Amino acid sequence: DDIGCAILWFREDKISWENEAILWVNDAQSGEWIDAKTAFYDTENITPMAYGFGAHKSAQSIKAGLEVIGFEEVKRRVIKIGK
Repeated sequence: DDIGCAILWFREDKISWENEAILWVNDAQSGEWIDAKTAFYDTENITPMAYGFGAHKSAQSIKAGLEVIGFEEVKRRVIKIGK
């Protein structure tokens, strides 16, 4: 699955505990499980559901020149696409 699907699921199903939820994603390089809400994301990945956001434990691990965004921006963009 993809972080975009989780974001849309919370929104579409009006999940009341969204803010308390802990979301785990895999680090795009190491595969380590990391907190989706504190991860850094680049926007140019091939992902299972084509949202394209690759999660990283640190911003420094993202290839130079790529856009780096946080979870709230990922959420904003996914919701915009999902409408």
